[in-house]
Amino acid sequence: MFGFWRNCCANSTLPPRPGQRSTPSGRFGEFQTTAPRKAMHGRQSGSALGPYLRLVDEFCNDILPGIGAKKLGPGIDQTFFHLCFKCEQCEYLGHCSKSIDPSLPPEQRDVSAVPGLTHEGKRSLQRLKIRSLRDLSNASGLAGAPGLGWSLSRRAALLAARAQALATGSVLRTEEEHTFLMPPRADAILMLSVDHDPVDDRLPQCARG
Repeated sequence: MFGFWRNCCANSTLPPRPGQRSTPSGRFGEFQTTAPRKAMHGRQSGSALGPYLRLVDEFCNDILPGIGAKKLGPGIDQTFFHLCFKCEQCEYLGHCSKSIDPSLPPEQRDVSAVPGLTHEGKRSLQRLKIRSLRDLSNASGLAGAPGLGWSLSRRAALLAARAQALATGSVLRTEEEHTFLMPPRADAILMLSVDHDPVDDRLPQCARG
């Protein structure tokens, strides 16, 4: 994703899409959507893709304006990125890795250096102005921050402890407990499988065995 926007900015414009026209800009580019409204609201036509159009609406309203406002050029890079295992084959891995180099001071080292932080988790932290190891290591009470999300709030203390360990270069004990014992033998086991739909926020399937 980073490489795509990087290539777009090389020409100082976003590539035109069907129903769009691009305008050259000193930033990523500014464009105006001219697609018919009925094309964006196919949910009324009974299409199987109808439920996903809400995600498209959220992306266009909440994320896309921020992408268009980012600056990228010699000595400046405001693009959003997050380093994870999916970045192994990306040709820009070397560029992004510079931001988490251990030689950087904690206040300049990107929060992506913290193991276990997800892509959306980093977005949530940035909305709270938490961008570096130093910011996260000093974020006391992070779990109670509004709009943090259930997954990130549940692991906030652990991520903050990991950030503090990286920032100070020390080994810190966490509250996590691990065991390598085999589970006890049981005569009867009750298994409950629940499938959650993240788009419609409902439980489409629930089974037991």
